[in-house]
Amino acid sequence: MIGRKIGLATGYYIFFLALAILTFVPLPVAPYLAAVLGGLTLTAGMAVTVALLGDALGARLAAPAFGFVSLFYNLGQVLSPSISGAIIDATGSFSSSLIAATASGFMAATLCLFLRVKGPARGY
Repeated sequence: MIGRKIGLATGYYIFFLALAILTFVPLPVAPYLAAVLGGLTLTAGMAVTVALLGDALGARLAAPAFGFVSLFYNLGQVLSPSISGAIIDATGSFSSSLIAATASGFMAATLCLFLRVKGPARGY
């Protein structure tokens, strides 16, 4: 087993790869490949997060912690279209918004590697 921390980071790195392909690969097949990779990892982040929180905090605190994490996850989903629109308006380019999303995805995946987790969720 690779552990939940590494599993979470791997899911986000795959999603980052999908964004990078969509952003930087100028082939007609790129959007389809990006859609397949993104679809494979679409719900992985939240599913692994639930398991990680359960391991790290125990059954009693896992549910409120997941609610707290979900709040910020959904806040990001609400704010990101406005932020992307502002980037597009400022630069006049849709690709600048994709580059920002790709960089954010890489940062999120890398930050997962630094999670401090006790118990079975430690990973390697």
